[in-house]
Amino acid sequence: MSVIIFILVLGVLIFIHELGHFLVAKKSGIRVDEFAIGFPPRLFSIKKGETAYSLNLIPFGGYVKIYGESPLDGATEKSATDSMINKSKSTQALVLVAGVVFNFLLAMLIFVFLFMKGGEFNTVLVPYATEAPQVRIDFVQDDSLASRAGIIPDDAIVSVTTQEDGVLTDNALILETLYDQKKVETNISLIAQNGTAYEVTLVPENQDQKFGLSLVESVYIKTNPLTATWYGFLATGHLAKLTIIGLFQFFGDLFTGNANFEEVAGPVGIVGLVGQASETGINSILILTAIISINLAVLNLMPFPALDGGRLLIAGIEAVLKRDLNYQKVAIANLIGFALLIGLMILLTFHDIKNLF
Repeated sequence: MSVIIFILVLGVLIFIHELGHFLVAKKSGIRVDEFAIGFPPRLFSIKKGETAYSLNLIPFGGYVKIYGESPLDGATEKSATDSMINKSKSTQALVLVAGVVFNFLLAMLIFVFLFMKGGEFNTVLVPYATEAPQVRIDFVQDDSLASRAGIIPDDAIVSVTTQEDGVLTDNALILETLYDQKKVETNISLIAQNGTAYEVTLVPENQDQKFGLSLVESVYIKTNPLTATWYGFLATGHLAKLTIIGLFQFFGDLFTGNANFEEVAGPVGIVGLVGQASETGINSILILTAIISINLAVLNLMPFPALDGGRLLIAGIEAVLKRDLNYQKVAIANLIGFALLIGLMILLTFHDIKNLF
């Protein structure tokens, strides 16, 4: 089931990304030869006008074949007015960046919908929210002190009491105390999802026994369309910023040999994340979809050959130099970039599989 949901999520994200390229290219008077979801072999194709709409067997990708996007496809003649390469650099840039913009818009629309629908959101996602945050149970380990005491995920913590610290109601102190786990008798006051208040007392049998709790500080948001749109814009920008910082740190560590692959996930790892999200409901799946969409947008914006950002950089250089770069060298650079990206994806997939055993 996780694989099916993953393929559906990936298919939506790829469709939205390629739809951006497609629509802007069409609007700019550029011929689009094919709009494809997945990579060949082809399952079926329908041609409407000048464009073939295809569904391919391998679901991990997709593409829009734009006439003149590659200088080597024979569309360099100045008479080819519907060729991308013969359009202005600004038009080329708009076509290239359109997929990224659509991915950002999708993430924002998901957040707007969720903020209007209402639900609990991690404060890391919405640090700007004015609503009062609370500590909630994110995960309860099987056969732990917490599970035997009857604590259930998503229940909210009102206070924590220990003989040493007394009654604690501040979120930061609650998180610090429960994560620190001083191995002392701890009373926890909670509110269940149905609104019922209850208390549990956790008494560690020895210094090595853990409570078995994972906590998250969250805030309940249900708001009007205008505020939801503003929150959605802020959430998308905030996550984009965190993604950019994370990517620069990862690739910087990768080049120095200090990359931590535990912090990133390949296709197999993402399937696992989708599976976990599906167990907690549609809101979690939608939030994960928005996060992946933002990651896809940021990754594509990187000035790396074969990515939209790399081709955008080349268009910018050509605009400054007022001449086209050598077609063959650009093609070779894109090929090398694509090979490196595939190599990284294989490495991440290998790491994901290794973690399963």
